[in-house]
Parts: sequence; structure tokens; C-alpha cells
Amino acid sequence: MILAVLMLTASMAKAQPLTVEQFVEQVSTLAARVNESHVQKDYLAMLEATQEVTALYGRLGEDGRKTYAFLTQQIDYAQTVAYTQLGRTEEALAAFERVLDSGYTKYNVADSEPDLAPLRENPKFKALLERIKEYDQAAVLRAARGYRADVPRPEFTYQTPEAEGLQALRAEFNLDSIAGSGDEISRIKNLMTWVHNTVRHDGSHDANSARNASALIAYFRESGQGVNCRMLSIILNECYLAMGFSSRFIVCLPQVDGSDSHVINSVWSQTLGKWLWMDASFNAWMTDEAGNLLSIEEVRQRVIDEKPLFLNEEANWNGNPWSKEEYFEGFMLPYLYWFECPAVSAYDMETKRDGKTYVRLCPPGFYGLKTVGNPYISNDPAWFWQKPE
Repeated sequence: MILAVLMLTASMAKAQPLTVEQFVEQVSTLAARVNESHVQKDYLAMLEATQEVTALYGRLGEDGRKTYAFLTQQIDYAQTVAYTQLGRTEEALAAFERVLDSGYTKYNVADSEPDLAPLRENPKFKALLERIKEYDQAAVLRAARGYRADVPRPEFTYQTPEAEGLQALRAEFNLDSIAGSGDEISRIKNLMTWVHNTVRHDGSHDANSARNASALIAYFRESGQGVNCRMLSIILNECYLAMGFSSRFIVCLPQVDGSDSHVINSVWSQTLGKWLWMDASFNAWMTDEAGNLLSIEEVRQRVIDEKPLFLNEEANWNGNPWSKEEYFEGFMLPYLYWFECPAVSAYDMETKRDGKTYVRLCPPGFYGLKTVGNPYISNDPAWFWQKPE
């Protein structure tokens, strides 16, 4: 989804001068052309559309150029792809160098981008990639100290579907019909897809409502405002619990300091005898080369072991398809360094966090950065990912 960021700029044009509004309107149209041309593999049309964006950017005033400076990196990356596929290697390398000069650090995206495969053995391309090798997130995981066993203290518990709040949720949204009458895996997937399609994801918005599935869905339907990944994971978690699946929402976090994280669900499959990766924000799950569904733990280990990973073709962000390179290497990979979740998985457990126990799984010597209360820190993945009782 080249230039996906451009498709979001229309929402940023609040109280801007007319020239900026015109820029945003035209760039949004051009972004759609870029993406469509990329899907159709019409790389000449793709290149022409990016050049039009560049020309429009040059017509902005100084303030406008500062506001939309982030687009130049997206434009240059798209031009790198177009030039590469058109066989114009020198222009592709020049465009990629501009990408790096603008502060680009997504080593794993550039290193795995299928559209850049013709450059992979080019000595100059290799040298350019080496400039951002320090940002190789797979290498960060491999360099982390190995996990070790510790003395577990909190007990993980999963509320049963007989709980009053879960019974009401199941009835309110007719979850039995949504899950369907198929096998366990199809029911797990159906519930996630329903949550994904029912509530729009907006990573910048924390819902002003109680933190339970019923309240969050009502909030979206009444306000039209999407909710962030934690809210979506709370909804899906409670839907799974209501249908009798043991489930937790897992906050996935990077090694570096900052506020970034991504929250997904880990649901236990009795059929497969393991936890499964389910991401309602992107309708996404991960598999191995044989199509076997993977857990968060398995995905992390396969990165360390340099084994292939695959993304389901239905994965998308608010209706826009995402490739494995965009979703995993470009987005999710840094967030596999450490994890946090509540010890108790239950309906409405996050509306009030006071007195709740949160558990972290960290590499030895690392304790996590953000704090929710006084979390219990474990270095033992076997305990953290234990089979639910």
C-alpha cells in the first residue's frame, strides 16, 4: 500500500489556508492513483502520479511545506519502487538515497520489499541498506538475552461465559450467529472479522466511554469515531470470553523508549493446543510456510531463527489491503521485544484499573518502560504462555 499515509492527509486539513486545502484535496486523489497504479503494476502511471505530488508540494508556501514535509519520504520511496520496476536502476538508487537522507529507518521493509528485489544484489543498494542496518529489528530480537525461568506469582484467570456481563454481551450481539456453526478455528476467525468490520480503527483515539465491548461498540455507533487498538482488543477479548474461549489482550512493545505499542489478542485453541495471534485492528493472523496458525511466541521465535512468516490475504486496515511486508516488517516487528497483559481476563476489567495486576514478559535485564501500577515482571515464556486452566 504505497503512499498509504497520503490517504490520511485529508483529515489533517483543519483550519488551513486555501492553498493547503487544495493541496490536500489534490494529493488525496493522486494518492489513490498511486496505489491503484501500484496494484495494477502500471509503474509508469505510478511514477507520473508521484511526480505530480512533488510538483504540488513545490507550490506550497513555507509553512505548508513544513507541515507536509513527511510526504517527501513517502514520495521518494514510491518513486524508488516505480523506477526499479521500470528498470531505471540509477534513478531508483538516487530516489532511495533521498529516502535515507530524509531519516528513513525501516531496514526490514526495504530489505524485504518485493518490488525492490531487482536491486537486492546491486552493490550501491547494499551499501545504502547498510546505512540503516542498526535499525534491523530482527537483529534486535536475536541480540536480546535469552529468556529464563523464574518463580511465577500471579495466576492467570479467564472469566467463564456464565458471567452476567458476558451473557448479556453474547445475547446483545447474537455472537453465536456471528461465530457460526463451523469448526473452532473458523469461529475464532469469524468473531475477529466481525469486530474488525464493526468498529473502525483509529490509532490516535481513546474512546470516552466505559472500557467494555458493549459500551465501546455503542460509542462508535453513536459518534462515528474509531477507537485505538487497545479498545478493539478489549472488544474482541470479551467476545471470545463470552463464547467460551480463553483469551487475553496482549500489549506488544518495542525496546526503545516511547509511547508506541500495538495491542492484539491471544486466544487459546483447544484444537491446536496453543495460543493464536489475532489482530482485530488489521483482521490479521500469522502462519508458517505450511499455513499453520502461529502464536505470538512462535512468531517472535521464527524471527530470531530467520524462518519465513506469512500473513493472511484478508488482512487490511479499514478496508485498505496490507501486505505482509507492510504489516509485519513495516509495522509489527519492533513491537515483539516485550509484552504486557492483565493477569485477570474478564468483562469490563479495564474501566477501572486501580488494584489490577498486570504482568510483563521481558528479556532478562530489561524491565519495560511504561508503567501501569506495579507490574509483575517475568523472564519465563513457558509460564507467561502457559495453557489456560
